[in-house]
This record gives sequence, C-alpha cells and structure tokens, in this order.
Amino acid sequence: PISTYRRPFLTWVGDMSKQLVGSLWGHLMNVFLALFVGNELEGGSTLNNQCVWYLMGFLSDIICVTFLCWWVTSAARPLIRKKCGIDIGEYEQDSHSPSPDGVAMVKGVPPWAMWCIQTGIWLAIMTAVKVVVSVAMFSAQSHLYRWLAMAFQYGGLCHHARAQLITSVIIVPVIGDAFQL
Repeated sequence: PISTYRRPFLTWVGDMSKQLVGSLWGHLMNVFLALFVGNELEGGSTLNNQCVWYLMGFLSDIICVTFLCWWVTSAARPLIRKKCGIDIGEYEQDSHSPSPDGVAMVKGVPPWAMWCIQTGIWLAIMTAVKVVVSVAMFSAQSHLYRWLAMAFQYGGLCHHARAQLITSVIIVPVIGDAFQL
C-alpha cells in the first residue's frame, strides 16, 4: 500500500533545501577535483582533460556516491540520534513530547539552527564519501579516463573546448540526474 503520510511543509522545505545545498557542494567538489587532478597530471600526462575529470566525478556521484551517502546516513542516523540527540530530518524538536524510544533529544534549538547542524552533518558525510570514491577513481584512472576520453573522441568533441564543457557540465548531468531520480 502507498503511504499517505505527508511531512509538514517546513520539514519538506528543510529537506529539499538541504539537498540543494548538497548538490551545489557536490558540483563544487567535482570542479575542484577536475581542476586539481587535471593540473596535477598536466606535466606530460595524456590524462589531463579537466572536462573528462569533471565527468568522471559526476558519474561517480550518480553511480556510487549517492548510494554510499544513503548507506552512511542510514548507518549514522541511530548513532547521531543516540549520542547527539539529533534526529536527521526533524527540525522542530517538541519539548513536550518524549521520544518514542526514550532517547533524550536536543530541545530548545531553533529550527534554522537545527537545519544548519543537519546540513553540516550531510556535507561532512558527502565529503568523506566523495574523498573515498575519488581515491578509488584516481586509482582506476587509466581505465575510466580512457573510456570517457574515447566517448569524447567518438562524439567529435576533441579540440572543441566549449563543446566539451557544455557536454560534461550541462548535457550529461541533466540526463544523468533525470535517470538518478
């Protein structure tokens, strides 16, 4: 059966805005990764196209990072709830009703402050997972990079910097995000 429970509007706004901030943070991490790795490998390496590196970062996000962030959040949520008294996704802790499992919850924190705390937790989880996935991706760079570079070559994008940029930062992410939902 389909659940008919609806979160309060402000809780939904809090969750959606947290996802928006996370998406921006993910984009900035991918840009940093592309610039850093592309510049580090520039000296004599053929694996230095920053658009390909950005695309590798984005594809790792929709294939690995999203799942791993969900897993880490699911694993950390009970621990954060028990140790810190924060229930991720709850912004207004009702001081009159006890928690159903008897855990002492943080009381008296304004909803905006709780949102900031939870957004910080989410960004920390995203960053840790992205670092682990980026190290794995860098370790397998010869295979992953060459595959995407061949796709650029077969797509006629080589030696067309703007076409590479539009493809790697706009076209593929729009398509990838549509399938990720």
